[in-house]
Amino acid sequence: MELTSTAILIHEVNNNHESHLSVVVHDVDTASDIPRLGPGRPLNASAKADIVATLNDDLQDDSAGFINARTLMQSPQTLVWYRPAAQTMIRLHSQEVTIPMPSLVFVAHRGGLWVSALESDQRPEPSDGISHSGLPNINDSGHWCTGGNQIPEQPRNKDIEDIETMFFESPFTHPSGNRVMPDHVTGENWVETFLELEGVAEYPFDTLNERHVSLMQWIRRITK
Repeated sequence: MELTSTAILIHEVNNNHESHLSVVVHDVDTASDIPRLGPGRPLNASAKADIVATLNDDLQDDSAGFINARTLMQSPQTLVWYRPAAQTMIRLHSQEVTIPMPSLVFVAHRGGLWVSALESDQRPEPSDGISHSGLPNINDSGHWCTGGNQIPEQPRNKDIEDIETMFFESPFTHPSGNRVMPDHVTGENWVETFLELEGVAEYPFDTLNERHVSLMQWIRRITK
């Protein structure tokens, strides 16, 4: 059996707040007791593509090739999708209530979950405006306080339903920041405000506060 080893070194150069990466490959001499690196050479585009393909094979799941119709973006560590407005059961502390939910957009990224609201039920465009979700347990950036729930580090299309179920069935326990919640909702009346939505046909979207950024700008802030 013949063993051939190769080492890949990634060099990062920081200059005036800018970062540049250089990838160099070295043959490894394993003939002696102590392996030694041979001369370095730049990694060409074809070799880079082969490495990416090999690594990507390890990230594939059984649903590879089947894309959820609500998926907007996907990368190894990020999944973005939207959910049209719908009557939804949520938990306020231990109390279950079914209320109208606005259209929502979810970003699952590196084990975290962010949520914002959309004005339309239509598939959103990157330039569309978004609003705060108006939901509890979410900070100004849209990040959900998971309360111990585990969001996949490498989310896949097959995880969408499970993440939504986890989100809506986990108890909402505390109001969010002033910009997240509608203006008429306070720390004292937030539970009562949501209970009043039971039996209402549509969520009052005009009560939500705009984010003043586009959908793509918000996603980039999360994933940068």
